[in-house]
Amino acid sequence: MIGRNCATPLRAAIIGVGRIAGLFASTEAVVPKTHAQAMRSHGIDIAAIYDTEEARALSFAEKWGGEHRRSIGNLLDDFPGLDIVVITSPDCCHAAQAAEVLAADHPPHLLIIEKPPAVASGEMASLLDAAAACPKTRVVVNMTRRFDPRHAEAASLIASGTLGTMVSAHFTYYGGWLHNGIHAVDVIRYLLSDEIDIVSVQQGAPGHKGDPCLDVEAVRRSEPDARILFSGLDERLFQLFELEIRFREGRIRFEDFGNRILVEAVEVNEIGERELGAPKLLADTDNRTAIDLLYSASCHFLNTGDPGVLEHVALHQVALTMEVIFDAIEQA
Repeated sequence: MIGRNCATPLRAAIIGVGRIAGLFASTEAVVPKTHAQAMRSHGIDIAAIYDTEEARALSFAEKWGGEHRRSIGNLLDDFPGLDIVVITSPDCCHAAQAAEVLAADHPPHLLIIEKPPAVASGEMASLLDAAAACPKTRVVVNMTRRFDPRHAEAASLIASGTLGTMVSAHFTYYGGWLHNGIHAVDVIRYLLSDEIDIVSVQQGAPGHKGDPCLDVEAVRRSEPDARILFSGLDERLFQLFELEIRFREGRIRFEDFGNRILVEAVEVNEIGERELGAPKLLADTDNRTAIDLLYSASCHFLNTGDPGVLEHVALHQVALTMEVIFDAIEQA
């Protein structure tokens, strides 16, 4: 892809205009937390929208703009040459709608899919084939924590070996293995820069309809003695998304949905005992939200043609996370 003419604003379409798209979000928010807010922050024009519920689409359009079309095909035909199409529909629709976008006569330059990109292994395989058949479109998945500077710093710390070899990890999540467990698996893969293999699976806490939480035991592929546990929590008690990774020389704790990351290194006290020192907080060096950083990277890609800026959330990368997700489902 060659860089575009930056004199004109980028043009986008949104498929599925619910909560994460920005239906209920404030148009005055300073900190973007939805796609529409981030688009407005970056001067991206929402040219068109599609939703199965016309009333919802019209309500969204009144707030954020965009012409409603009654089908994805009509949207792409009426708005050829879109820079971005974003799929924020229910999980079960993602793969089929993405494949329809990629098969269109006028696909966008960039397709952003909310997680999970598919809900079955066959769907995922078909989506990968559709993406391969449409090389002009860059396909990425919004795996938000890969854009967080604190997670990047934690990954660098782990890779440096300062804390020694890994001993174990425990991830507590909620909201279904597919819908939220994907974040837990992807975070582990990203932080360790390694693959994981499933050892055992048990039914866990309730998740969402058709998507229960699974309690999963896995191991790190390069360190098979390092056990990784994923434990589902019934969100009727409360929501919890926390990770602890233990190493021979300390540990890292990810609290408050990953917004607070604490590092504790082993210290030897006055009587020769090994204990954890005072926790060090990994401070956020970039005040932008992850979705804001996603759109910064997307604009850079579209304006310069540099594919590397989105490589860590490319569809083929997230497909490796989905392999773990589907493997656990098959063993459940």
